[in-house]
Amino acid sequence: MKTDRLPPFTIVCDTREQDGYDFTGLSTIRRGLPTGDYSIVGYENRVAVERKNKADAWGCVAGDRPRFERCVARLGDLDRAAIIIECDLRDFCDRPSYIQRVTPATAVGSYVSWSCKYRIPVFWCDTKAYAERITVRFLVAFLKHVASASETSVLGREASAALTHSLPTFPNVLPTGDAPDNRPATPTTDNPPGAS
Repeated sequence: MKTDRLPPFTIVCDTREQDGYDFTGLSTIRRGLPTGDYSIVGYENRVAVERKNKADAWGCVAGDRPRFERCVARLGDLDRAAIIIECDLRDFCDRPSYIQRVTPATAVGSYVSWSCKYRIPVFWCDTKAYAERITVRFLVAFLKHVASASETSVLGREASAALTHSLPTFPNVLPTGDAPDNRPATPTTDNPPGAS
């Protein structure tokens, strides 16, 4: 598929990405990326998202650490990048039985350290669907706040704004339970804080 025939917002899925996201309702293309698993056509050298499931994320702080540190350094050279981990932080801290030498504190500390050193946010997402949604929102935010600020932007400000309002709706994939999104915005008089 030629790039000039693609819709203005097309997500690039790296050819090495396995069991990736569907991005239902959005235009996608598979091809090799210089770094990361997902980007946007025309911005492959400016923005990327690196996706990890729990096992991958633990592997990156254990045996594959040197390789992943090189990957994070490449991500840090981009205008914007993010690391998406498909499990919440509490689940991540439940160390897999095959990992022996790395503690949960060390593993989490590594991601915090890389985030600070390379200015790359790490998003802990409790489901794959939620991680996919965060990936799309991150790429759209890049277009809105970074790419559209440039006069040479491929999409420009108007196309970016139109894209933000025309994204397909996602099913309710937000975390449940104790998530802040499920709490009332303000206490009501019927249920004041501390009341039982």
